[in-house]
Amino acid sequence: MSDEISPITNAANLLLMQHSIYAMTKDPSAITALQKTLENILPDLLFRPSDENILRFHDFDNVFEHGDAEKMIVALESTYPSMMKLNPILIVELHAALRRTNLGDTLPYRDLVAFLIWGHRRAVAGWAPEKFDEVVTATINDIDIYNEIQTITASKTTSKLVDGEADLTTFVRGLRVALGELIQYLKAQHQAIREQHGGIGRHESIEDLMTKIGNCVDKTALKMLVQQVLAIHAAQFTMANSGGITYAEKMVALIDEALASGYGSGE
Repeated sequence: MSDEISPITNAANLLLMQHSIYAMTKDPSAITALQKTLENILPDLLFRPSDENILRFHDFDNVFEHGDAEKMIVALESTYPSMMKLNPILIVELHAALRRTNLGDTLPYRDLVAFLIWGHRRAVAGWAPEKFDEVVTATINDIDIYNEIQTITASKTTSKLVDGEADLTTFVRGLRVALGELIQYLKAQHQAIREQHGGIGRHESIEDLMTKIGNCVDKTALKMLVQQVLAIHAAQFTMANSGGITYAEKMVALIDEALASGYGSGE
């Protein structure tokens, strides 16, 4: 597999960086950059599968096994009852071709079904890997062309929000998805930092702890005291981090309340 960072990982890192820049500087241009990034990644995030058995197909760092394909087929048939009969062996070979060609991360979430249908009509299980690579390359290219055409024909106004509340609701729903991803990331980071540095012992103050370090002559004890300093700094960081989590959760709650009230539905 390629060492390149996937588009979704790169976008997540960019969002986090831009949010951090704004939090530190309060510079309006940082918000403008953040909004631009959201506009670029939200359309496909809206189609991110909620079923882990379908989402697993988009993991191109690991081999997609026959059992994975069977579980995905069950999930897809439940979601799309009229979908054609899928072959788990063929799905495994298509996934392997996406990994070999490093094209996996270019397959949008929303186009998975189209990719599978085209793959089943263009390839046969048991073909040589080279033939699968050709099929996958051609299919990804066709999907790109189709999406480009869709973008052109859908661009009937100069503003993405001109068409009214429906478009704004789509944006708000996408914003909620992005906030949810950010909350999960911050919580995971919060937990990882705490686990890395451990708990904080009982000390009168930070000055008391520094005095203990200054008077310490035992190497093992000194190491433990220094670790306490790191734990305190980690705790301070996670407290600030938790403030961001709380704020994001409040925003999600407000969005949910607005959507539940029928905002943007024309009611």
